[in-house]
Amino acid sequence: MNRFQQWRLRGSAWGTPHRKKLAENLFWLTADKGVRIFHGIFIAAVVARYLGPADYGLIAVAASFLAIITPLITLGFDSVVVREFVTSEDRSRLFWTVFAARLLFGVLSYAVLCVLILTHLLPTESRTEAIVLLIGCMPLTTLAFDVPRLIFQSEVREKWVVWIANAALAVAAIVKLILVAVEADVTSFAAVNACAVSVTVVATMASARMLGILPKLVHPHWQTFLKLTRECWPLILSGLSIALYMNVDVVMLRLLEDPEVVGIYSVAARLSTFWFFIPMALAQTLFPGLTRAYAEDQSQYKVALFRYLRLNTLAGYATVVLAEMFVPPLIYLLFGSQYVESVPCFRLHALAILFVFLGVARAQHLNLEKLHIYGMWATVVGGIINILLNFALIPVLSAAGAAAATVLSFAISAFVMSFVFERTRWFAKLQWLTLRKPWKMNPSSEE
Repeated sequence: MNRFQQWRLRGSAWGTPHRKKLAENLFWLTADKGVRIFHGIFIAAVVARYLGPADYGLIAVAASFLAIITPLITLGFDSVVVREFVTSEDRSRLFWTVFAARLLFGVLSYAVLCVLILTHLLPTESRTEAIVLLIGCMPLTTLAFDVPRLIFQSEVREKWVVWIANAALAVAAIVKLILVAVEADVTSFAAVNACAVSVTVVATMASARMLGILPKLVHPHWQTFLKLTRECWPLILSGLSIALYMNVDVVMLRLLEDPEVVGIYSVAARLSTFWFFIPMALAQTLFPGLTRAYAEDQSQYKVALFRYLRLNTLAGYATVVLAEMFVPPLIYLLFGSQYVESVPCFRLHALAILFVFLGVARAQHLNLEKLHIYGMWATVVGGIINILLNFALIPVLSAAGAAAATVLSFAISAFVMSFVFERTRWFAKLQWLTLRKPWKMNPSSEE
C-alpha cells in the first residue's frame, strides 16, 4: 500500500461513521445562514433605502458596540465548553456556572454602558443616537440564555437552533417591512434588532428544556469558573481582539467621519462579513469529529486536520470569487444610488474572506492542542494593527481606508502570525501549501 492510499484509509476512518450526521448538520447550519443572508441583504436593503446612509449608520454603530462588548461576557468559553460537553457525562455544574457568569457580566456591562452614555462620557451627537445605542445593546443582558446552543452544537443537533433563529428572523423581517410602510423612526428598527436577538436565545433555552437536554439546576461552581478562566484567558483576549478588528472600523469611522460615510461602509462590510458563515459552519460541524480523532489517534488526526484545512482553503477561494461576481450588482440593484460608493469598499473588503477561512481552521487546531496563547497573540497583534491602520488610512482614504485596514489585519493575524511561533510553524506550512496548491490530496511530498 503506497503512502497516498494510507492517507485515504486513515481519513476515511475518521469521516465515514459520522458522514451522514455531519452532512445533515452542515445543511442546517448553511440553511440558517442562507436565511440570515436573505434577511441581511434583501430586508436590510429595504431598511437601508428607507432610512438613508446617516440613520443606517447609527444602526451599524450600535451593532458594532454590541459585537465588541459581547466577548467580555462570553469570555471566550464557547469552544472549550463544547469540547467539555462532548467528553463529559455530567454537564450540570459546567452549564450553570457558565450561565451565571454570563448573566452577571451581561447585566453589569449594560449598566456601565448606560452610565457612560447618560453622563456623556461616551459622546453621542444627538438624543436619537444615544437611544439607538442603548436599545441596540440591550441583548447583552440576555446572552446567558444562549448557553444551551453549545449543548446542541456538541451533539451536532443544531437544526433546533436553526429553526428558532429562522423563526425570529422571519418575524423581525415582517415587522421591519411594516415599520417601513408606516414610516417609523430609526429607534423602532433598533428595537426590532434587539428583540430578535433576545427572543432567539431565550427560545433556545426553552427548546433545550423541552427536549430534555437542559442540565439539572445546580449552584454555580466558581472553582469551575476559575478553571475555565485560567485555560481560556488567551481566548478572552483573542475574542475581544477579533471583535475589535471586525467592528472597530465602524466605530472609528463614526469618530472620524460623518454618519453617512458609516452607512455606506456598513453596507459593504455587512455584505462581506455575511460570507463568514461558511467557515464557521464547517468548524461547528467538523469540530466534534476532529475532537474524537485527536483523542483516538494522532496520525488519524493529522490526516483529518489537513483535509479540513484544504477544504477551508478551497471554500475560501470559491467564496471570494462568488462574492466579487454577484454582490456588486446586488448593491446597485437593491440598495440604490445612495449606496453606489459601497461597491469599491466591498470589492476590497471581500478579500478578507479567505483569511477568515484560514483563521477559523487554525483556531480549531489550537483549541484541541490547548495552545490558546498563540491564537491570543495573533489576534491581539491583528487588532492593534487594525486600529493603527484605521487611524492612518481613514483620514486619507475614508471608507476604503477602513476596508484596507481590515484586509491587512486579517491577513497578518490569520496567516503571517502562524510563522512567528515555533509551535505553529508546521501548521503555517500547511496553510501556505493549501494556499498555493489547494488541490493537493496530501502534504507528504511537501514535508
